[in-house]
Amino acid sequence: MGDPERPRPIRDSVRFLGSFVRRPARIGAVMPSSRFLADLLVGDLETLGDGDVVVEYGPGTGPMTRVIADRLPEGAEYLGIEIDDKFVNLLRNRFPRFRFVQGSAADVSEWLERFELGDAKRIISGIPFASLPAEVQTGIADGTKDALAADGEFRTFQYAHAYPLATARRFRSTMDVRFAHFERLGPVYRNVPPAYVLVYRH
Repeated sequence: MGDPERPRPIRDSVRFLGSFVRRPARIGAVMPSSRFLADLLVGDLETLGDGDVVVEYGPGTGPMTRVIADRLPEGAEYLGIEIDDKFVNLLRNRFPRFRFVQGSAADVSEWLERFELGDAKRIISGIPFASLPAEVQTGIADGTKDALAADGEFRTFQYAHAYPLATARRFRSTMDVRFAHFERLGPVYRNVPPAYVLVYRH
């Protein structure tokens, strides 16, 4: 879907590091995700049809967005929610056929309604939730539950080294009370740092 500009890994890493240094609490990661993590995180999109919606939280410089663009069937819709304005401008230039907004993932239902899109069949998150305060985790979890279609999937990741930490466990507990089904994939060792993919369904 579309022919977006290919990301430039070295330049993107510098951009990402710069944003992390300026606003570490908002960015939460030092390096963009690898293609290997993006492949597993995005998963199979072939079953999506006309009007089905994919939402991406925190697309950053677009490593996961590139995989989505390669796999998203014609007629399906995409919405990217990114909090960093510099990344939003970069993404709009890089993926001109996709819709990107600057804001919080907690407001996902409001954005879907604003653009007259239905509930999301797939929500893909590039946000390292373990780095976020409890109230932000809860807000995004609530927004995700409300915005996800009955047969939809929410996919996120946690770094392997952070998986046992209290903040990571708190996020998983927050999700467990909102979603009936959970699956852990990975770890993806060819990512810096290695990471697990977490899949939630109603």
